[in-house]
Amino acid sequence: MAIPVHKGNRGEMEARKVLEAMGLEIHRTGYEGKFRGASDLVLIEDGECKRVDFEVKRTESFRINQYLAQATASAHKSGGIPRILWRRNQADWVSIGWLRDDLDYARAILRGACSVS
Repeated sequence: MAIPVHKGNRGEMEARKVLEAMGLEIHRTGYEGKFRGASDLVLIEDGECKRVDFEVKRTESFRINQYLAQATASAHKSGGIPRILWRRNQADWVSIGWLRDDLDYARAILRGACSVS
């Protein structure tokens, strides 16, 4: 059985690779950020689009209310868009967020992908 901290770190690195393969420049907040309630991964704002704060979950079960509350609290501190990236074993990554944020999220993702290319 994997130690949760190690599994979480691996999940963050996996998710980062997937986002970077989409052409996004992603920053990992690192261990220090956890004490300040920071998100796991961040797509930085560029002046036109808001920043996206990703909370990464690499679990078999999904606790949507708990994870949305955590992602929202983390993103609120930075003024970013909260997003959850979740993956079960042997499954693809899933992106989950609030409907009210979807337009800003789409703009940020598209802008991020176009600015790196």
